[in-house]
Amino acid sequence: MAAAEDAGAAALPGARVGAALGVVVGPAVGLGASFGALGFTGLWVGVLGALLGALLGGLTWGRFADVQAAPGPGFAALFGAVVGMLAGGAVAFPMGAVFGAGGGAAGGLAAALAMRVGGTRGAVSLALAAVIGSLVSAAMASWMAT
Repeated sequence: MAAAEDAGAAALPGARVGAALGVVVGPAVGLGASFGALGFTGLWVGVLGALLGALLGGLTWGRFADVQAAPGPGFAALFGAVVGMLAGGAVAFPMGAVFGAGGGAAGGLAAALAMRVGGTRGAVSLALAAVIGSLVSAAMASWMAT
């Protein structure tokens, strides 16, 4: 029983990395919903997209890249794009999926680069990486809308 608890505790930082990469899709999903004129409020759709992205990222990170260190930028961009497409499609189909994929890729790349500088051990460094990724995600979605 103690070995199972130790394994769960060891996997937690990896899940945090996945959640930090997943949360960056929120702004792009919200902007996609607003751009698509689907009648959704972009802010609430963005919050829901960020929550769903963090959940998907945290749950699936260990299946694809069970690492607790900073992910590679290419893999993080691909992971962010897939999580963004799934989360955006779930909350604001179809434009949420399109914008979520583009914003998730750019945000995932930026978050991975921030994690390489700040590390992945502390909650503050992961939160900072998520904020940087979210800002880049919003910028990418704004560029996609023009």
